Amino acid sequence: MAIFVLSDTHFGHKRVLDFERFDFKTIEEHDEFIIKKWNSVVTKKDKVYHLGDVFFGKGDFQRIIHRLNGYKILVRGNHDQKGEEYFKRIGFDEVYSVPIYLQNNIVLSHEPLKEALDNPYLINIHGHLHGSTLKLDNYFCVSMDQINYTPMNLKNIIKHANKVLKSRKEKFLKEWYAKYYNFYIDKGIQYNEDGNVDIERSLSTQYIKIDLSYDELVLLNEISEFVTRIYLGQFSHLTSVGNLFDQKMIKEIENILAEIKEKYDGLSLGTTTGIYSQNAPNMAKICYDIHQKLRYQIYLSNKDRFENTVYSNNFIKASKENNVYVDRNEGKFILNVPLDLDKIIPNIIETYLYFYTWDNKSIVKIITNSSKNETYLLERILQLQNYFVFKNEEYIEKIRKLLEKFNC
Repeated sequence: MAIFVLSDTHFGHKRVLDFERFDFKTIEEHDEFIIKKWNSVVTKKDKVYHLGDVFFGKGDFQRIIHRLNGYKILVRGNHDQKGEEYFKRIGFDEVYSVPIYLQNNIVLSHEPLKEALDNPYLINIHGHLHGSTLKLDNYFCVSMDQINYTPMNLKNIIKHANKVLKSRKEKFLKEWYAKYYNFYIDKGIQYNEDGNVDIERSLSTQYIKIDLSYDELVLLNEISEFVTRIYLGQFSHLTSVGNLFDQKMIKEIENILAEIKEKYDGLSLGTTTGIYSQNAPNMAKICYDIHQKLRYQIYLSNKDRFENTVYSNNFIKASKENNVYVDRNEGKFILNVPLDLDKIIPNIIETYLYFYTWDNKSIVKIITNSSKNETYLLERILQLQNYFVFKNEEYIEKIRKLLEKFNC
């Protein structure tokens, strides 16, 4: 079995012929050419990682996907707006909404990741770029127009990378980077020479230092979601994070929002679609101002929680005491952290339900219909919240009871 990677097929995307891919007269010719190229190298027994932007517009995409050989795994791109279940229904065998690690130094993503800039040992195989490429040894763009519309064999990429990348002879930090829409979490993991994670204890208590990254994510997303989805004048629901911060902190956040609102009073922002219109620069400026003020306020209010923690540009260096470790699962890396589930699971569920819908019943239905398996259900919630995935069987009973409290 061979493993292939590619990205940006853009099936059905007529406009892609206007600004790129000029060799094709029609989108039908374009699509058929890609299908032919795909099947010329990929057999039914092979595995294919598609790194996003499968199609654009309307068309019989299920028919196209079923014509393509191989076990197909999708890492969703910015144009892949439909849900994971949709892509499975039209023919993908696995679907991911975050970058995934094939092994300790190979990460697959749609957009090129900043992580590879800071880690000379990391291979970032990505798509997204069409007319340009990154002139850096550890970035490998597999957009179709960059690879002659032919899926690339992963072995060839690794072979080339081994020639140009630095040899790993010392310990190094690997920043774990995951993106799900506007969520970002950065984690550092201590590795030893052979690539295994360097830890001393198999069990550890949860430290507030890791909690802090989650808290900050909740606050930043609380604000950015509302800024990009509704008008500034409708900020009134900060009580949902009251269980994470005291009332003094909530009041400080409200003051920041009031200051921002006054500064941009009268500015037309639009709603969800507005951020893609002429108001986008205004929206970006407001989001930036809010993020900067909130990050500084969070720091001032929690300075004691930063003791013995390296914190810079949203990067947390996870020490051995934090006990961050990875577990191999069918070739993928899943981060695990022992946590106080009685505290963190209700927060995650509550936050998830709050962020994504005004109708809690509908989102519960979406989650519970994903799978009746409690372990998968928990993973689903945590992945969508861009937090850690738990694989420890001893937690399942406790998880089940906690989920019952939320009628999941």
